Amino acid sequence: MDINAAIDNLATALQADAGLTAWRTTHFAGKAFTVIKGNRALKQINAQQVPALIFEIEPMEVDERLLGQVSDVDGAISFGLVWQQPDPEVAFAQRVGLPELIIKAVMTNRKLGGAAKRAVVSKITPMDGDDSAPNVRMVRVTVDAQWDVTRV
Repeated sequence: MDINAAIDNLATALQADAGLTAWRTTHFAGKAFTVIKGNRALKQINAQQVPALIFEIEPMEVDERLLGQVSDVDGAISFGLVWQQPDPEVAFAQRVGLPELIIKAVMTNRKLGGAAKRAVVSKITPMDGDDSAPNVRMVRVTVDAQWDVTRV
């Protein structure tokens, strides 16, 4: 598996998911997600980029087997679904249904388009911006994944 392919396939699945599309349509007039790879400081997120899916990889555990020909990898992909909203109550209304929508989207695509043996949402953390970006809202998601890496 290629971790980049897993991230790309997860991004595609989230963008194409009917529930998340309905959420975007309701809250952002259907504006497409901007896909960003690599963490950013919240103050670097601008109005043209939101709503955004910001992807990063997490630590991985590797178990080499079969005489060094295959490594079994347990790792995780994290992403933040990020937007801007100055009103905390409106932000809460926008955020409250996201965990279920995200879980369903990943459940529908457990193998990330064939890039993983399995993928499952393991953690969802609602977050608000800091003093440098008080209007930024986010749901941070960790997707645990498992795959094999084969030596060529």
